[in-house]
Amino acid sequence: TTNSSASVSKSLTNLEPKLHKYTYNLKGIVSHLGYTPTSGHYICDMKLDYGGKWNYSNDSMVREVSEREVLGPKRQTGGYIYFFI
Repeated sequence: TTNSSASVSKSLTNLEPKLHKYTYNLKGIVSHLGYTPTSGHYICDMKLDYGGKWNYSNDSMVREVSEREVLGPKRQTGGYIYFFI
């Protein structure tokens, strides 16, 4: 196991310089708001291509939200899927 771990680590290190030339932008987050997987609900925040504004959607509505709200601690602890482009 030590040899395979060392090989994987060495391979990842060799890739690192190539990865740094790309920039990815956060475009959406699916979050779970609730205390357990069986309670609460899922929401989605998505960044619009024009104007850089964020929209929030849940089961019943869509509304504009601030980037501060999207990147705030409440959303970060419930982040489930992150979309980058």
